[in-house]
Amino acid sequence: MSKEVVDKFVEALWKLEKDREVEALVEIHAEDCSVGNVAISKTFDGHDGLRKFWTDYRKTFGEMKSEFRNVFADDSGHAALEWTTEG
Repeated sequence: MSKEVVDKFVEALWKLEKDREVEALVEIHAEDCSVGNVAISKTFDGHDGLRKFWTDYRKTFGEMKSEFRNVFADDSGHAALEWTTEG
């Protein structure tokens, strides 16, 4: 994952938070993606699963804002993002 893709993810997450718009997140994921987090044991597959995951995540909060503490990306396709969300 390139730094450019990581930056697009950050922007897409902020768009979800501000406008409840999930499609920017969908656009940067492959159709065969799987998403989840440590709070949910289930994974969500494909673009439809991605839409459900992020739409449900957004519904958890009224107003919300994520702050990224650590963002790493290298040329070999690896990335790690650490953030907190307040809502």
